[in-house]
Amino acid sequence: MVLQDISDSVVAVYTQQGAHCLDLLTPMPSDPDWLVAQRDKETKIVALWLAEYYAKRQLDVEKLELGTWINDQ
Repeated sequence: MVLQDISDSVVAVYTQQGAHCLDLLTPMPSDPDWLVAQRDKETKIVALWLAEYYAKRQLDVEKLELGTWINDQ
C-alpha cells in the first residue's frame, strides 16, 4: 500500500472510504462525492503525465528536425 508520494509526479491517492480499486469501476450517478473527487484527481494526474510526455516528445522531434539531438547524446 502506498500512503505517501513517491515523487512530484507519482503521488499517492488514497481514501479512508470505499474498497480497493473502487475508483476503477464505471462511474455511476449514485457514486458518492468523495469517489467523484478522487476520480477527478486521478484524471488530472494522468492528464499531466500525458502533457509532459507529449511536450518532451515534441522537443525531441524539434531536436531531430534541427539535427541537435545527435549532439546531445
